[in-house]
Amino acid sequence: MSKHDTGGPAMPHNRSLALCEHCAQEQAHPGMTLLDWFAGQVVVGLYAGNAEAIARVAYDRAAALVAEKRKREGE
Repeated sequence: MSKHDTGGPAMPHNRSLALCEHCAQEQAHPGMTLLDWFAGQVVVGLYAGNAEAIARVAYDRAAALVAEKRKREGE
């Protein structure tokens, strides 16, 4: 499989992690990549069939979505 632009984080967030009342701390979480999110959405749409073929198609289509996003950002 070739390297794809991952699109960056899909759902990053900062959340307060309170382990006890005296030691709350901020914790950044980058979330999954946009490529992973798109691939998962494709899998949901395909759901039936050969798992390896579905995974290949899902990541190829997700990479195309990220590439189109980058192209439009440059316009």
